[in-house]
Amino acid sequence: MSASRIKKYLQCAESYHQTYENKVRGGALHLTFGTLMHSVFERYYQEDTDIQQLYEEEWNKADIMDPEFFRDGFEIINNFLMMNNKDEHVPMGFELPFAINIATGKIYDTNAVNWEKSEEVREFLKSLEDEDAPIIFGFIDRLEYDAERDILRVVDYKTSRMAMTQSEADSDIQMSMYDLVSHLLFPDFKTVTQELQYVRLGVPVRTSRTDAERETFKKWLISVFYKIREDNTHVATLNKFCGWCDAKHLCESYSNLINGEAEEDFTLNGLSNDELDEQLEKINIHLKILDGRKKEIETHFKTTLKKSDNSPIHTKNGERFLTPNLRTHYSIDTVMELFPEHYHNLLSVNKGEVDKLVGKDTDLKNMLEASASKQIQSHTLRKKKK
Repeated sequence: MSASRIKKYLQCAESYHQTYENKVRGGALHLTFGTLMHSVFERYYQEDTDIQQLYEEEWNKADIMDPEFFRDGFEIINNFLMMNNKDEHVPMGFELPFAINIATGKIYDTNAVNWEKSEEVREFLKSLEDEDAPIIFGFIDRLEYDAERDILRVVDYKTSRMAMTQSEADSDIQMSMYDLVSHLLFPDFKTVTQELQYVRLGVPVRTSRTDAERETFKKWLISVFYKIREDNTHVATLNKFCGWCDAKHLCESYSNLINGEAEEDFTLNGLSNDELDEQLEKINIHLKILDGRKKEIETHFKTTLKKSDNSPIHTKNGERFLTPNLRTHYSIDTVMELFPEHYHNLLSVNKGEVDKLVGKDTDLKNMLEASASKQIQSHTLRKKKK
């Protein structure tokens, strides 16, 4: 039982069944890239070698060619170095494996496993499953001791483009599991914190748990284990992650949605605000799934057309072809020379670019805000969760 398994089950029981029981898995490029960067960070702490050299060595070994990922790697390295100093804290482990029966407190010997030998790993994991007990298993990216503050810190690297909010981190299953594991493995440490390092963004998110929260989470984990074990329904739940599900081609609910065969009855008559709110949430999820599918199909057509030098693709409904999206930029000098009396109407300021120039300079920001005009263009419906 791992954090990723539990999250998968809570998202969709059918996806969990296909992924972990039927072994339907793909090789997503972003996962390969994430593994690559984890290897770079681990070697950085253990070797006296320039981190850019480590990155290039790991890149050459990985089955990945995308130039955008290659460029991203150097930016991620810079963010990583800004957030970390290898001489600041005492390292206690990297990619540290753990396997613990949280019902009995039994800690399994993970040091006896050669994690580079897949057959040996499979045998070890199979032995854990055969025990039919609430055993949590996983790896800690980095464990370190802050001697100055007497704190044990769990560091988890994230290469995603969106960081958790503080409230999300404070209730995150993986962070709660790391907290529980740290206290079981190292009970002498009174203070344990978890730090999510979003290395693509250069943003750390820190969190911790109280004794009461930890005990409640442990009880919840045990109950979830037995719930998953006894669930044979494999009910599919459409959610915002459907587009990334490796088993979506096997999912009847997903197929019905993208083919316009969903059985939802979206009517307004006689519904309460709570029912309407629930339907709106469903519609938003469906739109995300459909938008993801739309992008998949469009990418397929665009790739095919580019390979054929834009030779049209004929279908029973017509033909598909590419047209360039041109954006015309008039010369500012020429426009002002032709229409000097309309200067204020024609001048346009890119607020995003101005904000970049301002940065954190509060004086400049206050000057701009004082002279800015604001107009309400429309109203956006928002939701604040309880």
